[in-house]
Amino acid sequence: MNAEELKSVLDSHKKWLKDESGGKQANLTGADLTGADLWGAYLTGAKLNWNSHQLVSEILQRAAGNDIEKRKIAGLIRISPDWCWSQFLAINDPLTDWALDELAKWVQDGDGAPNVVVSRKVISSNAQIP
Repeated sequence: MNAEELKSVLDSHKKWLKDESGGKQANLTGADLTGADLWGAYLTGAKLNWNSHQLVSEILQRAAGNDIEKRKIAGLIRISPDWCWSQFLAINDPLTDWALDELAKWVQDGDGAPNVVVSRKVISSNAQIP
């Protein structure tokens, strides 16, 4: 999707949000959003690119708030685009479970999430509330 096509999709989406004629909900499949500022974007139901270190680290950074140790995990992911999931898991950090549980909240059926993240979603959805 080039810049002109993206603009058209977003213009149509604005109309859709306002319930105007000619509006259509945006489908950004295949759009290159490198450098996009998604601050404040409503992404519920969005399927993630689980290979995007920037996106995964942004999710963790927001979840970490002001917790420095958790922000370190998010930062490590952001600055390590040459690493894959197995390398992150191999560091065996005490906050690995926290990170996987946070990421599991974003898993959508069929989105290609890594098995280790999908399994966390299954575990948390099967957990009993005391």
